[in-house]
Order: sequence, then structure tokens, then C-alpha cells
Amino acid sequence: MIPSRGDEAGIYILGADITQFKALQSQLEHDASHDPLTTLPNRRAFTLRLTRELERVHHDGEALGLLFLDLDGFKEINDRLGHHVGDALLHRFASVLCTQVRPGDMVARLAGDEFTIILPALRHPEQELPALCQRLLAAMAEPADVAGHRLPLAGSIGGTICRSGQHCHIDELLHRADAAMYRAKLAGKGRFALDL
Repeated sequence: MIPSRGDEAGIYILGADITQFKALQSQLEHDASHDPLTTLPNRRAFTLRLTRELERVHHDGEALGLLFLDLDGFKEINDRLGHHVGDALLHRFASVLCTQVRPGDMVARLAGDEFTIILPALRHPEQELPALCQRLLAAMAEPADVAGHRLPLAGSIGGTICRSGQHCHIDELLHRADAAMYRAKLAGKGRFALDL
């Protein structure tokens, strides 16, 4: 209560500490858009970001690259060594991907062992995409301890581009990147294929 100093009415001020509420709200927003295992953005966050980036490209922004990746032989490792090893392998895969991309790129986990990378603002996509794919494959090939097992990663990568001024549909772009990844798998796995 702040009393009056004359004929004016006094006022009441009521306050509440909403720190915990804001922290809970922030946590719920994070949980809704991130994968709990890898902490990467999930399919929902990926779709929102790619939609925004495709609008930017359509309005004469720089080209956008999209990579679609999955682990080769993941089901066999998961079945043979157990889900805890499979989970650790997915976590390591996510970590390797994140170390090889630029700060503005987005690595996301769509489901299972399927991952994507959104690469906005590419100036020379025909050179930048193959160079990144080669770096990713080299980084994956380094064996590391995964839940007590010395395992290299093996992944297949497919990629595509939406060029400046183009109107690319999200489903079409994903389909092209996914189809390129399957071409890489058919060619022997542990490789990349690009639909440029």
C-alpha cells in the first residue's frame, strides 16, 4: 500500500515472483522443439527453420543446401550390442555432425538414425556441399569409445540445393536429399551423393 499525500487516493502494488514459471515455460518450449536423446532440434524445429530459410531463398537470398544422413548398419549394432550402445552411437553421431558445420547451420534429428543439416547462405554450393560431405565422412571414420566399444561411425549422406530465387517446396527438397542418400547407400555406403 502506498498511501496518499493529500486528497488523492492511495494505491496498492501487488507483485509476484514468476522466475520458476518462466523457467518452466522455457523448459517446455525447449522440450517441444528438441530431441531428448541428442538435444538436437527435432522434426518440428527442423520444419519451421527450413520453411523460413526457403522463403528467404525464394526472395533472392543466397542458395540453401540440405543434407540427409543416416547411420549405416545401425540396426545391427543396436540389436547386437543393445539399445544403450545404439543410443550412445546416436549421441556420438550428433556430436560429430555438430563439430563439422558452421555456426548458422542447423543439425537436426528427424527420427531413429535419420539426421538432416540445413546449410543456409551458400555462396558456392557446388564446392561447399561436397567439401562438407568429405569432412563429415572423415570425421565419422575416426574410431571412438562408444559405451565401452571401440566403434567407427559409418554414414551415408545425400544432399541437394535450392538456388537463389527458386521456389522450392519443403517435401520436394527432402525427397531429393533422401533419394540422393539412398543412391549413396546403393553405391556401397559410407559415401555421399548429391542432387545438384
